[in-house]
Amino acid sequence: MPSLTLSILLALSLGLSAIAWPFSAQAKEILQPALLRFSFNNDIFFRKDNKISAGWAIQLQSPAQNEWKDLPLTPDFMAAWAASRTLLSSPSLHKRAGFSLGQIIQTPDDISRKSFIPDDVPYAAVLALQMSVYAYDDRVFHGAELLTGLVGPGALGEQTQNLVHRTLNNEIPRGWDNQLSTELLLNINIMHKLKVLRWQGEYSAGGDLTLNLNAGIGNLFTQLSLSMEMRFGDNMPGGFVNVADPVGFSVNHKATIKPANPSSPSLYGSLVLRSTYLQRDLFLDGNAFRNSVSVDKQALVSQLILGMHYENADWGLHFTLLKSSDDIDTSQLQSAHGNEAIGTLEFEWRY
Repeated sequence: MPSLTLSILLALSLGLSAIAWPFSAQAKEILQPALLRFSFNNDIFFRKDNKISAGWAIQLQSPAQNEWKDLPLTPDFMAAWAASRTLLSSPSLHKRAGFSLGQIIQTPDDISRKSFIPDDVPYAAVLALQMSVYAYDDRVFHGAELLTGLVGPGALGEQTQNLVHRTLNNEIPRGWDNQLSTELLLNINIMHKLKVLRWQGEYSAGGDLTLNLNAGIGNLFTQLSLSMEMRFGDNMPGGFVNVADPVGFSVNHKATIKPANPSSPSLYGSLVLRSTYLQRDLFLDGNAFRNSVSVDKQALVSQLILGMHYENADWGLHFTLLKSSDDIDTSQLQSAHGNEAIGTLEFEWRY
């Protein structure tokens, strides 16, 4: 019951933030409007249901401004901290803050077994709140994020997955009594991007190439990633693509600039090649502060991420497919070979 109460309070915190947090000074000219994003991750897009099985997130991105003191929907303490950071305070960069409430669910391969499965990944659920600040233009991006949350029964993974499976008329997982134990989570993420190439084709078609360095430390993920991000399409917005990672893996953001023709829609694709060194992954290593089940993981993981994006002045729709090399020792778990894949559908509304 205490863990359930904690999870409910965590969920309410995002909804109450706009009322309870002190707002900064009245905003000046808005470079980009505020944005509400709903993200849904599920491996059903690959017709499988093991390892990272599902997730969702509700994200609020503040309007973009030139100065942190002018940023609405942002607590004063966050704006003051960001303004004191050299990389975040450059007057030439757009400033923005993001807030996200999300959940990740993991299940083993055989969800029909009620007993503990010692040679597979554990049942696990994470519920987390992320707060990020970032500054960017069409060439560079600098961001930082703080995540708090919990793993265990209070994260409501069993209830969420059962609801989805009943809705889709799928088999109900039976082994949630064996999930990871309750534990508070704390993670810090930083991200830096540099656009190294941009080209313009005929009419409004074009593309760009960006290098991305992303690092995280904490008891959810401790990792270092280097990726190459490519975009190509028609009337693309300036700035950078958002990679639809599961909650807590990277800085959630919306670092875009109005396209050349704001009155016309943007239609573009993205291709991301990423290599990650995983020092800690809660879903594979188990609880950090108590004994729990774990599996032998691969420290170096490669990922291919494909995306299709449509945006207009009022809303956007994004679909992403992520395929990863094996992140565990498949000699001990043959069913996991080649099965690390997930799809993400995102809807954005600007206001």
